[in-house]
Amino acid sequence: MTFGEILRSLRNERKLSLTKLSKEIGVSRQVLASYENGTSMPNIAPFTAIADFFGVSADYLLGRDSFANISHDKKNNCIFLPDTLNDRECSLIKEVVNTFCKHSLKNK
Repeated sequence: MTFGEILRSLRNERKLSLTKLSKEIGVSRQVLASYENGTSMPNIAPFTAIADFFGVSADYLLGRDSFANISHDKKNNCIFLPDTLNDRECSLIKEVVNTFCKHSLKNK
């Protein structure tokens, strides 16, 4: 996958509009669309902002690594898992997270 395809996929997974994401990373909607369409590439500042926002590595964004880091969106209280995991693996991770949450609540 290209950078633009990966960026569009990440944005769509989080159900973000071009406008919303462009505000989050500090570029115009048109510039963000050009990244997704492959007509331009970001310089280091917006590239880093994109990686940080989605919690992924530069290698993942560049298509050099097929594994996206597990990332946590505290604002929406959700965890994003790599799409390489099957349903059973995702269920196991959910069980582990739930166990940690219950343990954390007991210890407060």
